[in-house]
Amino acid sequence: MAVAVCTCAALLLIIPGSGRSVNGTDPGIGGTITLCAGFNKVPKYSIIIWDFVSESTQRIAECLRLPGRSDIRYRGEANPRLNLNRINASLTITDLKTTDSGTYLNTILNKAVTRDFQLRVLAPVSKPHIRKLGKSSGVCWVQCTVKNGEGVNLSWYRGNKRISNTSSSDIKINLTLPLNISEYISTYRCVASNPAGNLTVQFDKDALCTGKLLTFIHYVQ
Repeated sequence: MAVAVCTCAALLLIIPGSGRSVNGTDPGIGGTITLCAGFNKVPKYSIIIWDFVSESTQRIAECLRLPGRSDIRYRGEANPRLNLNRINASLTITDLKTTDSGTYLNTILNKAVTRDFQLRVLAPVSKPHIRKLGKSSGVCWVQCTVKNGEGVNLSWYRGNKRISNTSSSDIKINLTLPLNISEYISTYRCVASNPAGNLTVQFDKDALCTGKLLTFIHYVQ
C-alpha cells in the first residue's frame, strides 16, 4: 500500500524525536513506513542524506537538488524495498523486516541539521488459545495462553470491558491468564496484542464449558 503524505501517525513502534514525522500504512513485519525529511519540497542547493545505524553506520541514499536538476542516489547493496522521494526527500521502506530496526539519520549537509528516527519493527502477535481447567457449581475455570514476544499483552474482556491482563519481559515464556466464568455471564473474549496488531478468541461460556468448538476471529489494529 503506497503512502501519499507524511504525517505524524506512528502505527509502527516508532519513537521519533521532537519534530520527526513518520507515516505507517501497515504495522509490523511486511508493512510500510515513510520517514519524512521535513520538506514539502527540497530547497534548491540542498544535499539530503539518509544513514542507517545498527551495529555500524551505513549510507543508504542521497538527494541532490541543484538548479534544473534533482538527483537520487542509493548507496550500498541494491535494496528494492527503499524509495527516496526526489520531491521532498522522504524515505519509504516497504515489506518491513525486523532487520530494518535501528536508527535512521536524516542530514541536510548544507545546513548541518540532522534528524534521527528510532525504528523497531515487531513480529505479529501469535494466536491465543483457550482451554478449560475445570467446572464446579456453575463456575467454569478456563485459561488463555499465547506465545510471548516483544511488547505482547494478554487480556480478558467481558463485553467491551477489560477485566484482567498480563505481560512479561521474559519473551522465552508463554503468557497465561486464568479466568473464572460464572453461570450468569455468557460472553468473554481473550485478546493477545502488541503495537503491531492483535488476535482475538471470542467464545460463548456454554459452548466452551460443554466442550464445543471455539470461534476464532482475527482482528488487526
